[in-house]
Amino acid sequence: MIKNKHVMMYACQGSGKSILAAFMATSAVKNGNKTLLLTHRLEILKQNLSKIEALGQEVHVVRGVKGISNIPLAVAMSQTINARLKNPHSAEEYKRFISEFDFIIIDEAHRGEHD
Repeated sequence: MIKNKHVMMYACQGSGKSILAAFMATSAVKNGNKTLLLTHRLEILKQNLSKIEALGQEVHVVRGVKGISNIPLAVAMSQTINARLKNPHSAEEYKRFISEFDFIIIDEAHRGEHD
């Protein structure tokens, strides 16, 4: 399992970041790491989702509180996760949910939405 490693990658627009993120996510899952891919825009989330599915990996889109446990690979909007963490009815469940991931990929990590 991956523990306490931080890696930053920079690549210019059109260089294949979504393909690379999908490959990293699917490889991490195949190696037994529970993986989360976060993004800040719906179109990028859909793009990442389609690349992961093209690699043959099942992926879950995080929308609500129900069904968020035991997910080996998930994609989510940072704003969704942030809203759930601020909601007193879902905050504890989402803190637990986030802490269960071994590998988290943050697309556009320089954005303020990923606080």
